[in-house]
Amino acid sequence: MQLSNNVRQTHFYRAMKNQLAVLLTLTAACTVGLGSKTPTKDQCRVSLSPIFMSDDEQVWRLTIETREPTQYRLVSSGSWGSGELSGDTAKLKPGGRGWEAKVWLLISQVTPSSGELSYVKTILQGDGQTVTQTRELPKDTKPNSTVSTSAAGDAQTHPMNTPVAIGGIDGQEIQLMVGTAVQQWKAARAAPNAAPPRQ
Repeated sequence: MQLSNNVRQTHFYRAMKNQLAVLLTLTAACTVGLGSKTPTKDQCRVSLSPIFMSDDEQVWRLTIETREPTQYRLVSSGSWGSGELSGDTAKLKPGGRGWEAKVWLLISQVTPSSGELSYVKTILQGDGQTVTQTRELPKDTKPNSTVSTSAAGDAQTHPMNTPVAIGGIDGQEIQLMVGTAVQQWKAARAAPNAAPPRQ
């Protein structure tokens, strides 16, 4: 049984390789700024935009805007553990109107012809980092039925140093924090009994 599972996963990763390469090339070309008013010093602006959507593949662009350069951290929790991606809003927006960072969220699914499971692969990519997670779901489950994107649509303004859910996969949240408290948040997550970061 273990050998059979390993064979299925090997086929899964091979099938994903070319698909993800195409999607990454597509997202690299889509880098248009929002061009909206700069947020205040104690706020950040977050936008989650669909770039490519199909029955078994999705590409989203997360844009984080701040008045001054600062840190951010994304956390995607799953039954196989948590994936974390961190970076800085270190890119000056066009016209010098604040600072921003972009993170790509890629979701792709492969359903082997044999077996009772589908494999959904999630990739977070930004600031030269790539975080990959794979989830097992019932066969023929489609990403659009398991992926929620609460930050999709118009740009939303949020307080700095406060965790915000930007979406979820199979009921498990993807959270974002922007501000100087991200290191405290990381420590708090590593120690469940630790006090939450100060606001």
